[in-house]
Amino acid sequence: MGGLAGLQRTTVLDSATRHFITVTRGSCSNGCAPLDSASGMLSVDDVTHIYAVVEREQVFAMREAYGICDECSDQALFTTAVFANNQRKVITSDRETTPEVLGRLHVAVAEAIRSARGAP
Repeated sequence: MGGLAGLQRTTVLDSATRHFITVTRGSCSNGCAPLDSASGMLSVDDVTHIYAVVEREQVFAMREAYGICDECSDQALFTTAVFANNQRKVITSDRETTPEVLGRLHVAVAEAIRSARGAP
């Protein structure tokens, strides 16, 4: 989940069912209508690849916060939550300080969803 330029994107992937949901909204206090949304199924290969990235990049060994500024009101924050094999890790990072490791995980999820949506 994260946002930038007045947008908030939330993506959820359930690896057990391979089902994903992704919603992009404008930043508004009363829960405005989505600008874009999609749901569907990922391939077994895509889910396997995403969790291979989680393991390879040792996501469960990461800190829980990167570059968070409690006094900053316009910070673009990203929250990455991974639940697997009885492990749980929630990491919050500022756009500027998001570790490359998380970036690779975000890209793997985005590419899988783009492929499932039939986008080039």
